[in-house]
Amino acid sequence: MGNKLGAILKYTLSFAIAGALLYFSFRNVDWDSFVNGLKQTRWVWVGLSCALGLLAFVLRGLRWNMLLKPLDKNISRMSSIAGACVANLVNCIIPYGGEIARSGLLSTPGAGFGKILGTVALERAWDIIFLGAVYFLVLFCDWGGAGSFFADAIWIPLKARFGGWVWAGVVLLALLLAAGIRAVLAFRSTNRLCQRIYAFGAGVWNGFASFTRMKKKGWFLLYSIGIWVCYWFMCVMIAMAFPAVGHIGVMDALLIMAAGSLSSLVPAPGGFGTYHYFVTLTLSGLFGVPWDTGIIYATLSHESQALNMIITGSLGYLYLLLARKRPGRL
Repeated sequence: MGNKLGAILKYTLSFAIAGALLYFSFRNVDWDSFVNGLKQTRWVWVGLSCALGLLAFVLRGLRWNMLLKPLDKNISRMSSIAGACVANLVNCIIPYGGEIARSGLLSTPGAGFGKILGTVALERAWDIIFLGAVYFLVLFCDWGGAGSFFADAIWIPLKARFGGWVWAGVVLLALLLAAGIRAVLAFRSTNRLCQRIYAFGAGVWNGFASFTRMKKKGWFLLYSIGIWVCYWFMCVMIAMAFPAVGHIGVMDALLIMAAGSLSSLVPAPGGFGTYHYFVTLTLSGLFGVPWDTGIIYATLSHESQALNMIITGSLGYLYLLLARKRPGRL
């Protein structure tokens, strides 16, 4: 009963977060302007964005297959791609449920559910590593001007108002972070929250460490880079599809991708609400795009990929059902 109640509360909270952010994203939108904006869309570019999304799904499946092959060489690349597509579909409904679903669908006598779930954790760890690299480029290397925007809009005003106390705050935050890390290490065996934080950090480290033991490291790295390049240029294609944000350049699209990726950190189904809010906020804050215009961009980007996930996920599930009927081969 306790587990069921916890699950109900968790999913209720997830949908509540999505609903709240959808409300804040769309509450002041002029719907006549919204519809007129959609009418200006160049749908060919939206189609190209969806094609890049499909390529990202394929690359993700190929990368995952490299982790699955040592467990069971009979798991085909096509099954891995289908599993990745099913995971996307399930995640649109149940936050993080796709990882459980694809692990169950591809489990075999040689590669049980637990082992496959471990490969999913390693794969996701690499996503976190690449996402961290994107934020490093965006904020610290100032790609696209995000670092300068942060300095001009936040850091410099804080220093002007509070002077040396700002640095005292930075030092305090660093000390609190160090104390938090120490607490996690000390209580990881007795405290559930510390256990989860430690498991997350260990998963990221294991994902990186596993790379050193992997055969064909170049292909794994190439697939990983290819996935994130696809995500990046999906944002470029949507900017080209919507004339009102046609001034958004390639480097600007990297910032939008980074902002959209934040939605994956919030437990809302399929990024609904979270993606719309973060992307529109970035377009408004960094590029001066009116909110009504930015929300159209975010809607085109998110809903086109949601449709992509529904179609490919359904086809992937059908493929795996048929593949299960072939003895000795998945």
